[in-house]
Amino acid sequence: AEDTKAGKVDIFISSDRLEACKGKLVWTITDVPGKRLRDGLVDVEIPARTSLMAQSLPLQDEIQKVGAKNLLVWLKLDIGGETVSDNMVTFVYPRDLDLCDPKLSPDVKEKNGKFAVTLKAEHPALWTWIELEGVDARCSDNFVHVTKDSPVTITVQPAVRMTKKEFKKALKVRSIFDTSAR
Repeated sequence: AEDTKAGKVDIFISSDRLEACKGKLVWTITDVPGKRLRDGLVDVEIPARTSLMAQSLPLQDEIQKVGAKNLLVWLKLDIGGETVSDNMVTFVYPRDLDLCDPKLSPDVKEKNGKFAVTLKAEHPALWTWIELEGVDARCSDNFVHVTKDSPVTITVQPAVRMTKKEFKKALKVRSIFDTSAR
């Protein structure tokens, strides 16, 4: 939960597991172009079937330095070495972020009529989605955040059989950068 007036982010963890477990909460603060400002991690004891505040991040210094419109807080919860949850928090509405061109690029691989689209970005690409122009398709995921350090692979199953060349021609990759008024 972000609190712009107080300049902090309170991080809550909710668990529906039947038993308590241990995890690592990893947080990274960047500016909109992706420059790392600060990061950290904390070991957390997660009780069964409950919600708890794991950490409060004071961010007054970062807000003063780069501004609330230029600040992203990336959160990740690892349990047993596997990421079970991730999130990104902003202090302003997405339309108010000082976005820069993420320079998104897709790499396409085809197997058995399905296509694996790996998205890479030079700068954070927020709420990125893919679609096939004029073709119905099922995507394994969409509206994802892509960063330089974390490419995302989405599996796409077109409703009709397509060659890789046809697929690449119909493929459109966008993020909220493409929808913002600049």
